[in-house]
Amino acid sequence: CSLGISDQDIWENLGEAQPTSWSLGIKRNVAIELAAGEIIAHFDDDDLYAPGYLSWMYERLSNVLKKSKDSPVTSEYIESNMPPAAVTLKAWHLLDLSDMTFGYMDVENDPLVPKEQRYGWLFGWGFSYMFTRSCWELTPVPDVEWSEDISFYEDLKRNKVPVVPVKPPGASKAICAHSYHAKVNTSGGEFSGAVRCGRALPEVPQELLELMPLAQQAAGAVPQRMDQSIGEKSGFRVSLSEKQEFLQCRGQAWFAYQQQRITERKNKTISVTTWPSPC
Repeated sequence: CSLGISDQDIWENLGEAQPTSWSLGIKRNVAIELAAGEIIAHFDDDDLYAPGYLSWMYERLSNVLKKSKDSPVTSEYIESNMPPAAVTLKAWHLLDLSDMTFGYMDVENDPLVPKEQRYGWLFGWGFSYMFTRSCWELTPVPDVEWSEDISFYEDLKRNKVPVVPVKPPGASKAICAHSYHAKVNTSGGEFSGAVRCGRALPEVPQELLELMPLAQQAAGAVPQRMDQSIGEKSGFRVSLSEKQEFLQCRGQAWFAYQQQRITERKNKTISVTTWPSPC
């Protein structure tokens, strides 16, 4: 028998109102149920993945499995041949789609990431998750719309499943670039307050060059963001390409300059005012 979200009797029997749509967690569960393989990999459809990404991540997952083979997690619900184990990246490349600037983010060493938040940053970015199917058999993805990814990995850790953040080759060789565009991203991007984390890179990583025409086409389809006010509460952000100048000027003069630019755009005026002096 097959059940659907529109089967009203099910919800009445449970004493709950029929949902209008499936949560993101439920959608992930359905996708994993339909998958035929023993290894599950999460992808974000707006990110860039190098051709060797899956092979590289699988090798790291295999290393975790080898180390945990003497004490695998067992459960009556596990039917897969491979024991539960999971990995995720703890450093990755960044891509600001608004100006196509690349960067590199190292969660454990970035000075802008508060120490008390590093745990969430290490395990909470689902774009690089890879795990064995038995992880999902042990504990399905929670039926929630937000933060379903870190909740899933948290459940695995509570069940003593090895969940290991792995470090990529470094800034010189990209396997994955997590993208950000202020107009469309739901995750909010890797920011500390209003300032972009990570460090800007001078050029496009070689491993991602062939994907750039597609990224540029996608970015061009998004209307340019027009800020009407300044400051973090209004959603104003300092991008990778602006970060060095922002930090050199200690922020205040930079914000004043940007506020002036926004006012000029709004009033459609032209100004010859140069960068403010108190930097």
